[in-house]
Amino acid sequence: MGGLINDSESQTITGIPGLANIPLLRRFFTGTANGRSHSELMIAMVPHIVRRPDVSPENARAIGTGTASAVKLTYSPEKR
Repeated sequence: MGGLINDSESQTITGIPGLANIPLLRRFFTGTANGRSHSELMIAMVPHIVRRPDVSPENARAIGTGTASAVKLTYSPEKR
């Protein structure tokens, strides 16, 4: 079991560009918005038993791969 937590805060200032720079008029022509965000990601791992695959001669036969101009046969490794 594990997880990640993300907390973020933001402050946005909006206003009319010319009038927002004048000190006395700034309060009338600007606005401020504060935001806060919290998110969590929980991760759970479930174990599984993996068995060795059963490889038979039928499963190990050649497989034709490639394109129309170059065909390649891939063989599985021989058992020892």
